[in-house]
Amino acid sequence: MNYQEAEYKYNQIRNKVFQKVETELMEKFQKNIQLTPITTNALKIWQKEWYPSLAERKHFTEEELYWNWIKTQREMSKVPNRFEVAIWSKNILCALAIGKPSKGTTHNAIYIWQSSPFQHPLEGKIITITLKTGMAYAKALGKRHLVLIKPLKHLVKIYERHGFIFKTAKHYPKHYCIKEVSYED
Repeated sequence: MNYQEAEYKYNQIRNKVFQKVETELMEKFQKNIQLTPITTNALKIWQKEWYPSLAERKHFTEEELYWNWIKTQREMSKVPNRFEVAIWSKNILCALAIGKPSKGTTHNAIYIWQSSPFQHPLEGKIITITLKTGMAYAKALGKRHLVLIKPLKHLVKIYERHGFIFKTAKHYPKHYCIKEVSYED
């Protein structure tokens, strides 16, 4: 399978995952939710609106200030089976997340995700939406785990409440959170 065929195949899978998760969570939260790939429009919003305001915000870590979504998206776009999602509500960009699955059946990994630095309609829901989307994509690819690479320390307890286990390792990634994919539902 060449790159274009693989990109088409995984775009179809991502879109099915987005539709499934949107339907489930709009019903659960009674909120407008749109899940899309990370588009040029989403990257423009990050660059022109989010990025300038991050340094002014106290609750963002220094690590988050150095995330470059344009560079990351460019690099990850070479990986056809990448995990990527832009989370929107009523045309407001609420969050971005990106990662990639392992080559075998072990896991889907989320490397970076970030919520909008501004108030938005999905406040308090982004972690659930991102984890549900990452888990659904892992399941669609037949993976055994969802892994959160180098989670921000202040969020680890929240991930643990979602059923993740925090682990450390001698090699990369030095710390991560992991949860088994459930195939029962």
